[in-house]
Amino acid sequence: MVLQLLQKPDEALTLHREEERISRRLGNLPVVAHALFGQAGILFARGQFQEALSLCQEQEQICRAIGHTEGLVDSLLTQGFLFGKALNLPDKAMGLALEAQRLASENGLLPRVDLASRLLAILHGG
Repeated sequence: MVLQLLQKPDEALTLHREEERISRRLGNLPVVAHALFGQAGILFARGQFQEALSLCQEQEQICRAIGHTEGLVDSLLTQGFLFGKALNLPDKAMGLALEAQRLASENGLLPRVDLASRLLAILHGG
C-alpha cells in the first residue's frame, strides 16, 4: 500500500503477489484475502477490470469461508462498482451493493454502510 501511495504500483503489485504466495503456503487465508484485494486495487486503477474482478471474486470466496465480514463487504463493494460502472452490468452490481450494505449494517461497519449507500446512489444514477 505504501508503494502505491509513492506512485510505484508495479513494485506494490509484486509485493502483494509475494505476500499472497507466502500466505497461501502458510495457510494464512486472511492475509491471502488482503493480498488479493491489494492486487485488485492496483489492477482496477490500471483499468484492468476483468483481472481485478477475478481477484475480488476469489477474495469473496475466501472471506465467506473464513467468516471475514469486513473483507467480504470490501470485496462486494468493489465488485459492485466494477460490474456497475466498468462492465455495465447494473443488475449484478445492485445485488452485490445491497448485500454489502446489509452485511455492513448488521455488523456495525458504519463507514462501509455509507460506501454501500453511495454505490447504490451511483448505480441509481445519482
